[in-house]
Parts: sequence; C-alpha cells; structure tokens
Amino acid sequence: RVRHVAERLAKASPVPAAARLAVSDELLLQQYWHHKMQEMGRTENSNAPERFTPRVMTTAHYFVRRALLRKSVVEVELRELLLGAIYLAGKVEEEHIPLTVLVKYSRHFKQEEK
Repeated sequence: RVRHVAERLAKASPVPAAARLAVSDELLLQQYWHHKMQEMGRTENSNAPERFTPRVMTTAHYFVRRALLRKSVVEVELRELLLGAIYLAGKVEEEHIPLTVLVKYSRHFKQEEK
C-alpha cells in the first residue's frame, strides 16, 4: 500500500522529474528518519521516563505518516517535520516535552547531515 501511495505521489508531485527520488529511495529515507525518531524517543525516555512515552512516539509516527501521504520527502524538511510531530504529539497526549530537548536534537541532526 505504501508503495502504491508513493508512486501516485510521484506522478502528481510538483517537483520536477529530475529532482524526484525513486520510490525505493523515498521509502528508504522515510525508514531512516522513522528509525532516528525511535532512537531519539528511546534515549530521552531512558533519561526521563515521563517524557517521550510510547504513546507520544506512536502518535508522532502517525502524524509523520499522514504528512508524508500528502507531500514527498523531497518537498519537506524531514528533520523539522519529525520534531514538530513529536512536539504536537506531546500536546495531544498531554505530556510535557520541553522545547530545549527538541532544539538539542535539531542541532544534533544538523551535525549528522554535514
């Protein structure tokens, strides 16, 4: 099902064909960033169990998947999408997630990209 949606998005995408990724590459990028999000959740949950609970992380994964149904990974900044989804999931699940933690991970992700 995911492959079908990705193929449909590729056809309807406003991104020029030369800048588009292959469906398999797009799925690999999505998997990579979902893995990064899980890793971040596990690390923060071990430091402070009341933060980044499985409920928050599951909700954040859901938000990211929903957003990527509408846009390609080439059209959005995935780092910002993930961090925004985690913050929003914390609000929805009524759990406090300090912005300082998200800023720390934003800087960490930027350094990894270099």
